[in-house]
Amino acid sequence: MRFFLVFVLISLVNGIGAENLRLWYSNPAKNWWEALPVGNSHIGAMVYGGIDHEEIQLNEETFWSGSPYNNDKSGASRYLGDVRELIFQGRNAEARKLLDENFFTGNHGMRYLTLGSLLIDFSGVDNVKNYYRELNLDDATAVTGFTVDGIKYKRTVFSSFSGNVVVIML
Repeated sequence: MRFFLVFVLISLVNGIGAENLRLWYSNPAKNWWEALPVGNSHIGAMVYGGIDHEEIQLNEETFWSGSPYNNDKSGASRYLGDVRELIFQGRNAEARKLLDENFFTGNHGMRYLTLGSLLIDFSGVDNVKNYYRELNLDDATAVTGFTVDGIKYKRTVFSSFSGNVVVIML
C-alpha cells in the first residue's frame, strides 16, 4: 500500500506541467538588475518597464570591449595531462596556476558592452492603475501593462531568432 501511495504522489507531481511560468512585478525596474531580459543568443535587450519613460537596453554579440586576439599559447598541450592529474587530485588552485602560465597569453576574454539604450517617452500618462510587468518564460516575452483613464495599454518585447531582431509591440 505504501508503495502505491508513493507511486501515485510521484505520478501526480510529474503530471504537473511547467506551463504559464512567469516572473511578475508590480513596479518598473529601478536598475539593470531588476530589468527583464529577452534575447536569442545573438541580440538581446533588458526591458525596464517604465510607464511614461521606457528604457530598453540593447546588446549585440559582436559589440564588446577590446579587439580580436588569439590568446592560445603554443605548446600548451604538453601540460594537459598535468592539469588533469592536479584536478583529479583536488588540487584545483595548482591546476589553475598551471593553466594560466602555460595555456593562455594576454587577456582571457573581453566584456560585452551595451550597444545602446532605446528611450521611448510617452506623454500624458497620469492616473496609472493595474500596472504590471512580466517575463513570460513560455514564449520569452517581456510584457508591460497598465490602465490609464479606463484604456488598457500593453507593450510586448521579444527577440526573434529567425529574424535576428528585437521586436517591440506598442
